[in-house]
Amino acid sequence: MRAVECCERKTFTLQKMTMETQSFEKLKLIYENASMQMKFYMSWRQNLLAGYFAVDAGLFYALYKIQEDVNFRVYSDKIGYAIAVISCIFFLLDYRNKLLFQKCLEVGAAIENKINETIIINKDEYYGVYDCLNRLPEGENITHTFIVTILYGLGGFTGLYIACKF
Repeated sequence: MRAVECCERKTFTLQKMTMETQSFEKLKLIYENASMQMKFYMSWRQNLLAGYFAVDAGLFYALYKIQEDVNFRVYSDKIGYAIAVISCIFFLLDYRNKLLFQKCLEVGAAIENKINETIIINKDEYYGVYDCLNRLPEGENITHTFIVTILYGLGGFTGLYIACKF
């Protein structure tokens, strides 16, 4: 009887370990996916900024060239409106990208917290990268989003100023 109980206990322990290993592997896959997605969204953000500067530079160059020719000065206000609209579009794209980026942070932080609960005894000693980013107090730090929002806002107001001036 004791041999059967011992064997059942070992089997139960082995099954529990197998389930924990499978659960850990699933968490690992989700964590890797969140990391990959975060890199992807960060590269999107860089590409959005580069595209914004390229489009605005082209529009400002067109405005400069239009000012040289008296016949085309009537189009100056349209370029100003175009700059304002482009700034709004890029702001909305960046905002959507920020929401996706934030979701990746939340998923990564949740996985790190789950791992901290199961592996680490003192939770105050360890925080993962996502958890630390997720814990940053809002409003106290100058964030990338804040700076980019100001940039898009300046572009939009500059475009409206140009449209109203000409």
